[in-house]
Amino acid sequence: KLILLDSLLQEMSMEQYEDLCMRLYWDCQKLLTKLAEGGQDLDRKQCIISWLVTLGTKYPRIPEFKPEYSWYNVSTPLTVDRLEGLVSVLDFFTYCCINCMHILPDLERLEENW
Repeated sequence: KLILLDSLLQEMSMEQYEDLCMRLYWDCQKLLTKLAEGGQDLDRKQCIISWLVTLGTKYPRIPEFKPEYSWYNVSTPLTVDRLEGLVSVLDFFTYCCINCMHILPDLERLEENW
């Protein structure tokens, strides 16, 4: 199900948040470059899985979700342990954000496929 979460990054300082975003950005760029330059012989699925495994060792585990977080479209509140081993999409959404509205069709396709 599509999950909406109030905020996961509330306890980070702005400097920590910016550093994390930049490191993730550059790691994603490395993956995109590898996929673009890999040619037909590249096993794209294995390449992405290997990249995800590397991220799991490179970045700290996210903290447990606070009990006061508001969850939608789930029967019980989620825990980090329940998400272990899954690729999860946390969508930080506001109704007044035009970019949030534009991404809805993409999120719907993800939900239908996975």
